[in-house]
Amino acid sequence: MLITGITGLLGGYIAKACYEEGHTIIGLHRRKNPNFNFNFPIEWRFQDLKDEIFNPNILDTIDAIIHCAADTRMGSSINQEQDLINIFAVAKLVDLACANEISRFILISSSNTFQVGTKQNPGTEKTPLLRNKQLFNYANSKIAAEMICRHAAKEQKLNTIILNPTFMIGGSKLNVSSNKLIHYILKNQLLIKFNGAKNFVDIKDVAQAAVTALSKGRSGENYLLSNQLLSFAELIQKIKNLQGKEARIISIPNGIIKLAGSFLSFIEAAFRKPINFNRKTADLLLSEPYFTNVKAKEELDFNPRPLDDTLKDMVTVYEDSIKS
Repeated sequence: MLITGITGLLGGYIAKACYEEGHTIIGLHRRKNPNFNFNFPIEWRFQDLKDEIFNPNILDTIDAIIHCAADTRMGSSINQEQDLINIFAVAKLVDLACANEISRFILISSSNTFQVGTKQNPGTEKTPLLRNKQLFNYANSKIAAEMICRHAAKEQKLNTIILNPTFMIGGSKLNVSSNKLIHYILKNQLLIKFNGAKNFVDIKDVAQAAVTALSKGRSGENYLLSNQLLSFAELIQKIKNLQGKEARIISIPNGIIKLAGSFLSFIEAAFRKPINFNRKTADLLLSEPYFTNVKAKEELDFNPRPLDDTLKDMVTVYEDSIKS
């Protein structure tokens, strides 16, 4: 079992879940002699995903791949470095997987590749987005990666599953990745609030879905891994209630958010350098991304835990870190 992105937040939990299911874990890393503390054995193989040519032997004795590695920056301008990781590395791994007759290739993608729905009609796997200039580069790169995998499933019979998680939170590392939002709320009493919402899912549930996808799910299919939509106001209230604290909230009007996003998009275009906050991410921030997880429940036994339990655990981790 080869896992890329194993040193990231999601990759680490996927590795742990795979190990607990009895799989031998092989991690891919760009540097030799990586110094990471895992409490279970990992065999390392080495490949920089930005390299033009991949070592053809990195998949020797491998029966399955879970590809987690990704550049998740949200800049709207074309980002060639991001495309190297999110598109071209996927193409090279897929080619190697086909050549080595890998039993299953699992791509961790994003819900950003699907049309956002409403509460009455949530987004489903039947509403994929096409690459277009209205999307930020990250979404376009993930759409391209999914196209590569689906083509390989259809034309080369590669057994491919694509997982599309929403906004992942949870675990013991609070100040990394998407958890930074929760950490910001936990440590501050004066908070800035936007009018949008996020569809949250526990990172451990996503990790378990990846393990389940090794043996379940239909080749060439996408599976949305969503759980619960919360507005930023609701999220702040839940976390502060769990902390037993009150928060002072500054509400930022939608117009100011959009104006700031447009200004930074102008700067981004002028200097041709991706900026994580721009007009497109401002629109995303103010959206209410409803998605359904019915397909994942039916075909991957996806059963996400209540979001309140996830937030409770994160508050406990934060309080314990303060005490220590």
